[in-house]
Amino acid sequence: MQRTGNRSSQTGSIDYEVENMTSANLNRLGQNANMQQMSKGTEQSMTEKDILADCLRGEILLAQSYNSACIESADQNVYQNLKNILNEVHDIHYEVFNTMSQKGWYPVSQANPQDINNTRNMYQS
Repeated sequence: MQRTGNRSSQTGSIDYEVENMTSANLNRLGQNANMQQMSKGTEQSMTEKDILADCLRGEILLAQSYNSACIESADQNVYQNLKNILNEVHDIHYEVFNTMSQKGWYPVSQANPQDINNTRNMYQS
């Protein structure tokens, strides 16, 4: 479904940018893990970073799936249960993300102050 109006197209582009940044970071993590595996030769052990990157990818996929199921729920009980599970998935994702960020394995760039103001203004009008 495509939304009309300026606000929706702007939020859509924000969502798109966030998704692109997340994908780029996860791809970079995967490439780094692949390079480490290649440098190890035939050794097939996963590092803590590899495991956390895999967990983060999994939590993102789970969140996307539960979010879609929650949105499509017609039954109130099913909706509430899926929403509770989705919140748990978000909490786990947050823990994994923070662990990786604290260890320097998931670098986060600072948002441009002008972009923050533009987004704030978009929702205040």
